[in-house]
Amino acid sequence: MWLGGESYFEAQIDGTLPDSIAGTAEYRLDAEGRLTGLELNRGEKFGDGLSIELEPHPPETRTYSVVNPSLLDAARSDDEPGATAFFVDGTQRFTAVRGTVEVTEVGWTGLYGTFDLQMDGTMDEAVNEQVGIQLTGTFQATEEEQ
Repeated sequence: MWLGGESYFEAQIDGTLPDSIAGTAEYRLDAEGRLTGLELNRGEKFGDGLSIELEPHPPETRTYSVVNPSLLDAARSDDEPGATAFFVDGTQRFTAVRGTVEVTEVGWTGLYGTFDLQMDGTMDEAVNEQVGIQLTGTFQATEEEQ
């Protein structure tokens, strides 16, 4: 079992904007101690990165499937809990349309996992050109400071 301490994420972007990105990773818990999200921030670019909202569940190993943001926390027939994800890189904004987020290890001070997300978005809000990317990576997240 990983005991944590370090916060990071690494990801590969394939598709319209091929790139490798990295930064810090934090997870959020609600008042009942349930895991509700991950914030994967790109170093110096405050506000740029990947924000993942998770249907609240105890922090355990599990797979979350991407759902339409309007269906997060709604009753569904599938077995996996839902997730939504948003990626911002400067003027580029993307929303997950398919994929998974997996928590693979839970330690005393953090979480380890992977994500594989198909995302659609725009390169420039003024142009409003629709593009797609595949964002895959790993994270080692520490608890978000309050």
